[in-house]
Amino acid sequence: MDYEETLNYRLIGKRIRELREKFGMTQENLAEAIEVSVPYVSHIERGMKRPGLQILVRIAVAFEVTVDTLLIGNQTADKEVACAEVQKLLDDCSPKERRMLLAATTAIKNVLRDET
Repeated sequence: MDYEETLNYRLIGKRIRELREKFGMTQENLAEAIEVSVPYVSHIERGMKRPGLQILVRIAVAFEVTVDTLLIGNQTADKEVACAEVQKLLDDCSPKERRMLLAATTAIKNVLRDET
């Protein structure tokens, strides 16, 4: 299996652009921080170039985040892994605890969706 083909570079680029804007950086600032050209940053953000691990690490360092922050959502098993983790959490809960966790999770989800 070619793992390069499984990555959504548009999603990665979008996440990089969002972080850059959140930090108030221009493409020029980011290019300088990660020691690449401005057009290369532009191409990464539009999903036209496929940054390697070294570039992703430099970008993560520039934004003070982990590389997985840039890659989240790219694994086809993300949902399955999350479901398994939630199930593991719920396994030792009482029915009352499960209801409380469901109510809290629903409230958090609603807040997250209202922010977008």
